[in-house]
Amino acid sequence: MHPGHFFGSILAGLILLFSGHAVAEQLILPLSRLAPVKAIDLKGTDASYGLKLPIPERWELQKAALTFSYVNANTLFAQRSQLVLRLNGHPVGQITLQPGSPEGEVRIALPVQHLIPGYNDLEFAVAQRVDSDCVDSSSPDLWTTLLLDRAQINFSYALKPVPLQLTAVSDFLFDPRLSSHPEVVFVLEDRSPATLKAAALAASGIALRMNYQPVRFRLADRLLPDRDHVVVGTNRFVASFPTSGTLAASGALLAIRPLMYPEKKGEQRQETPALVTDSGHAVLLIAGDTEEALLRAAMAFSLLQYPLPQSAQTVIQKIEVPDVAPYTAKMMLQPQSSYRLAAMGFSSHTFSGSRAAAREITFRLSSDLLLKPQKQAELELRVDYGSRMRQDSALNVFVNAIFVGALPLDDPKGGRYHGYKVFIPAYVLKPGTNVISFAPVLTPSNTGRCEYIQEKNLLVTLYDDSVIRLPALDHFMELPALAPIFQDGFPFTVWPDMRETQVSVPGKSDEAVVAALQTIALLAQKNGVPPLGVRFAADQEPAGDRNTIVLGLWNDLPPALQQATRLQDKAPQMLAELWQPLPEPQGVIASLQQRYLPETVPPPVKPDPRPAWVYHQQDLAAGNLLMATFAAPFASGGKQPLVWLLTASSASDLLEGAVTLWEPAVQARISGDTCLLRLQGAESKAWPASIQPRRYAGTVNWDRGLSAWALNHPWTTAGLAAMLGLFVLVALLILLRRFRRKRINHEV
Repeated sequence: MHPGHFFGSILAGLILLFSGHAVAEQLILPLSRLAPVKAIDLKGTDASYGLKLPIPERWELQKAALTFSYVNANTLFAQRSQLVLRLNGHPVGQITLQPGSPEGEVRIALPVQHLIPGYNDLEFAVAQRVDSDCVDSSSPDLWTTLLLDRAQINFSYALKPVPLQLTAVSDFLFDPRLSSHPEVVFVLEDRSPATLKAAALAASGIALRMNYQPVRFRLADRLLPDRDHVVVGTNRFVASFPTSGTLAASGALLAIRPLMYPEKKGEQRQETPALVTDSGHAVLLIAGDTEEALLRAAMAFSLLQYPLPQSAQTVIQKIEVPDVAPYTAKMMLQPQSSYRLAAMGFSSHTFSGSRAAAREITFRLSSDLLLKPQKQAELELRVDYGSRMRQDSALNVFVNAIFVGALPLDDPKGGRYHGYKVFIPAYVLKPGTNVISFAPVLTPSNTGRCEYIQEKNLLVTLYDDSVIRLPALDHFMELPALAPIFQDGFPFTVWPDMRETQVSVPGKSDEAVVAALQTIALLAQKNGVPPLGVRFAADQEPAGDRNTIVLGLWNDLPPALQQATRLQDKAPQMLAELWQPLPEPQGVIASLQQRYLPETVPPPVKPDPRPAWVYHQQDLAAGNLLMATFAAPFASGGKQPLVWLLTASSASDLLEGAVTLWEPAVQARISGDTCLLRLQGAESKAWPASIQPRRYAGTVNWDRGLSAWALNHPWTTAGLAAMLGLFVLVALLILLRRFRRKRINHEV
């Protein structure tokens, strides 16, 4: 190589390095992080399975490859059995299904020219035969299993320059198609309640835009390389950071700027270090010259419906937010209400062929609903189906994997249902997430061996103007409990904007503040509503009329909170779990109650195992997070607010615990009112216990409420009934005497 070319190449590389241009990054992810995949069975002569592969707008994709394993039947005919992988309709890989080696692992390159920003269709299709002759399409030895729960996908990409427009916040920076987002760095001017609330609103706005994807935050006092930043403070404070252009000196300010940070050259110190511009990352500025202006800017950032302008900065003049009704969280249905399937995200769908995949609808019910056994919801369906189906064809309906009904498709001429009702017992439903599945079973009229089987007439259309109706249900639940927090937020989506909630951060360390941002963002993502009403306590003694989230080290907690946990001098050591039989009713009143009015019985809970208590000096030890919920010891007035406590022995454990709570697998293990988490990421172990006094929240209808009161006060009820019976008896005697006297006088 010519020396000039050699030194020119080095110079070009240095220019690229220090100019902040994006460098290619490698990312290896399990496929389950990108789509809800599992082990898939493909059965019959031909079958397929498809998923959506998200590609964010922010990536300049260079390479992509998919690695997955499969197992096929060892009876397949190799010359006519194959697996084809299609990307957006383009075949990108073919695998022969060999009976001699039925297990395989393949790596298939995904051409980047076929991968577009958005959701790409990835389809696995098989053609399977057991011999060279004709074969029954339903033969049980025609199968291939795709082990997609173990699949991995490898991306090589660079980051595109961030458009200097505020619209880039929603469709570029914080895109739910981002499968792995690095931590977002927050730079705060101070730890005042207003600044912390503004930061919490900004963190929630990021989490809401990321939809179901986890996000991580970090606190710093300066701008760091290779990260997106959010700077929160006064206009003067945000103007002190290296940016390009001028900023508004007053008002509620939102602005976006490219990342600029001081260059470091080893141990050499410079009085005015040069600035490195990283166009692949951005700095978001949220500022206000007053506390009210700062919160207005943060509120504007948190509202997804707010149309951020295409300019690089804007001054928020005014915000009008409609009032939020109770129990109006994301995907949540209300009792005694009707909903079209279209409003629940379902669009009219035609099921086609004998192996048509099921369709699902997901919705939520409030965790404090009392699901009475005699109540039932109903589906009113509008369906059209084709002709020449066998009479055993049907559209089956499942709720939470439990069969609840079917539509018979038994007319050989085809037909339609307008208003066909399927009844759903209330006990099939559950607090939190529910899933309705429509699974067709479509069979052609002719299915003989070696006959041409016509399947193009196997068509069933389910219309999105079908309706689901929920019965009237009461809000009544047992407290305190941790599990509902991870279903509906805190306190249980009564007010999804957290208007009755305050946050207390004793000590206000960086890790505790970040843990608070992580926790509030998690609750906002659960509810789908920004926490516009949340407050931060100014001191260590929160207000006594609000539900409180406390995040701090055990030694920093006020003594009243330590005592309220009931763990100050003991720690639960749980024995092996014992399954206890349902207790038989004792007495006539209890028997009548359980038989005729079961809905008046408090919600049944799984009996807790009997704990053994070891008394010792309380020590959480490293690597643990303790969660507890209990009645607030600082309550004032007639209210009974709740406290949700997250504490650890060290600041790093507290922050790691707040991040671990984003894992769905960890959330599913949490129960009781007190839970100790051994922090190991998604594999964290949980030790739950119920040690707090029980109470019930909510109300029931007046008729059921009267029944519940009567059955909960049997002796008082019996006394009142006896007095009423005596009164009726005396009244009857008086009436009989009057009647007898009148008759005697008449006869005389």
